[in-house]
Amino acid sequence: MKKFLSLLLVLAMCLSLAACGSGSPSAAPTSNAPAEASGAEAPADNAAPAADAPTIEAEEQEAPPAEEEIAVPTEPVTVTIGSTYPRFVGVFDMAQIANDQIALPAGYLAFDTIIRMEVLDDGTEDYYSDILEDIYVTDDQKSLVMVLKPGVTFSNGEEMDGYDLIWSLQRKGSHPRLMGDYGMFDFENATVDGYTTTIPLNSYRGDWRVVIEAAVVMNKDWIEQNGGDSFDYTNPELVCGSGPYKVTEYVADDHVTYEKRDDWWQKDTASAAVAQPQTIITKSYADSSTMLVDYQNGVLDAILGITETQYTQIQNDPALGTATAKSSKSVVELIMDVDNTPELADVELRKAIAMGTNIDDLLIVGYGALGTRPVGMFAASSQFSSEGYTFDYDPEAAAAKIKELGYEGITLPFICDVGNSGMAEVWQEQMRQIGINIDLQVYDVMTCIQYWLQPGATAFQFQGSENANVPGDPSTLLSNMCQTTDLACMRKENPEWNDIVVRARNGATTEERREIYEEMQQFNLDNAYCVPVVEWLSAYAYGADGVVKDMIMVAPESCNLRRILVG
Repeated sequence: MKKFLSLLLVLAMCLSLAACGSGSPSAAPTSNAPAEASGAEAPADNAAPAADAPTIEAEEQEAPPAEEEIAVPTEPVTVTIGSTYPRFVGVFDMAQIANDQIALPAGYLAFDTIIRMEVLDDGTEDYYSDILEDIYVTDDQKSLVMVLKPGVTFSNGEEMDGYDLIWSLQRKGSHPRLMGDYGMFDFENATVDGYTTTIPLNSYRGDWRVVIEAAVVMNKDWIEQNGGDSFDYTNPELVCGSGPYKVTEYVADDHVTYEKRDDWWQKDTASAAVAQPQTIITKSYADSSTMLVDYQNGVLDAILGITETQYTQIQNDPALGTATAKSSKSVVELIMDVDNTPELADVELRKAIAMGTNIDDLLIVGYGALGTRPVGMFAASSQFSSEGYTFDYDPEAAAAKIKELGYEGITLPFICDVGNSGMAEVWQEQMRQIGINIDLQVYDVMTCIQYWLQPGATAFQFQGSENANVPGDPSTLLSNMCQTTDLACMRKENPEWNDIVVRARNGATTEERREIYEEMQQFNLDNAYCVPVVEWLSAYAYGADGVVKDMIMVAPESCNLRRILVG
C-alpha cells in the first residue's frame, strides 16, 4: 500500500521542477553537532569555520553500546538481503543513486557519500561523513567548504580529490528534478587547495545539508577515461568507488553481488559493525510473499520492505528471527484543496472537517501495527517536530458547525489512489456522519496524478513520502504545498503560508528553523490546511538463520548496508 505514496512523491516531484522561493524546499539536518554548522561563521578568507561552529566529527562512529563485545568475523561471511523496494537493484549512475534512497545500497557499499544520516554513539541520529574531516558554510554564508581526509582512495587505487567532489555534486545537480536546489552552488568558480574544496554559493539555504545528503562521490578521471558522457553505468567492471565493497556481479532487476575490498582505505571498525560481511548480495523481489518464503527457507538472511502482516508474523514467531520497525520520518497528511474548491475557502468548514476526522481509525485501517499516532505535521523523530499540533476529534461539534455554516448535505470530490483507498473509505463514512457527502473515486496513481494536476478535480488528497526523507525534515512535504507546485490539489497561494515555507528553509540555525516550523504548525491549526493522519513505520527482519545478528540503520529506506553485525 505504502509504495504508492513513494511513487506519488517521485512522480510529483518530477512534475514539480519549479521551486518555492529561490529553490524548492529540501530536507534538513538533525539536531546534533553538524546540524548547527549551517549557521557556522568563518573568517572572510573562507579558510576556516568560526571558533564556535560545531562541524562534522573526524573520528569514526561507534555503534550504540551493546551488551556483548562485537567481534569482526574471522571467516568469510556472505549475507544476502532481499527487498521489495523499487530499484533496490539499480544501475550505478551517481545521479540516479543519489536521488533515490531505495537505490542507495550501491551508493553506500561501493561508493562514499559526501554526508549521510548515521546512528551516532549515543543512539541518536545525525549527519556524518566517512571521507571529510570538516564541512561548513562560511560566516558570510557565501561559500561551502569541504575538507577531505587524506588517503581516501577509489578501488582503482587513485586518491580522491576536490575535483571529484565538485564534479559529483555538479552531475547530481544536473538532474532535472534538482536543478532548483543546486542552483545555490557556483560550480564554475569552485576552487581546490590541497584537501580543501571551496564552492561559492549563489544563494544561502538553511537546509543545505539535505541538498547534498546522499550525494555519491565518483572518480571523475575514471569516468572520463572510460567514456565520459557515454560511460556505461551498468557495467560492474567500471564501478569505481571509494566504499568498502566492489561490485563483482550485476544482473538487472534481480541481484547485485558486492565483495569486500582488500585495499579499502578505511580500516574495519568492529564496534561500528563496518563492512563485516565478506560478501553482500542484494536481491530484488516483485512481491513480498515470495521474498518471505525465501527468507523462511534460508535463501535470504535479511529482508527489507515487509508488510504489516509479515511484521506481526515474524514478531510472533521466534523461529523467524527479529522484526524491527523504525519511523519512516514521514507523516501522511489529509490535504485540503483550499484555493480550487470554493467551499473549502471557508476556514471554519475546514476546521469542522478536521474535527470530524478520527485519525485513530484511519491509522488502524491504513497502517495497523506499522502506524503510530502523529504528534503534529512532522514525524516525532524529526528535530523540527513539536507535540500538540493535531486536531481534537469532536464529531458532534463538527456536525453542529457544518449545520450552522449551512454546508450540511454538500458533496465534495475525492480522487484517491488505490494505495490509500482503505483509509479513504473509512474517512468517507466519517464525513457522512458529520453531514458531508464525499464523492470518492479510486484510480491507479498515474491516473490520479492527471486529476491532481487539474484545479478543482479533487478537494482532498492523502500525501506522504515513503523513502525520500531520511533526515526527517518537513520540506519534502512542503515542496508540494507551496504556490509553485504543479499539483493543483496541494497548491497553497496564501502569502503568509508561503513566507513561512521560505523562511523555514532558509533559517540560519537549527533553532531558528525549529521556531519557524512551530509557527507553521500553529498556522495549520488555525487554518486547517491539512490534517496529520499517521506517522507510519517501515519494517525489516533479520536473523532467522543466525547469520545476521543486527542491522544498524537510520531507516530501512536508506539501505545503509555497511553496518551489518554477523555471527
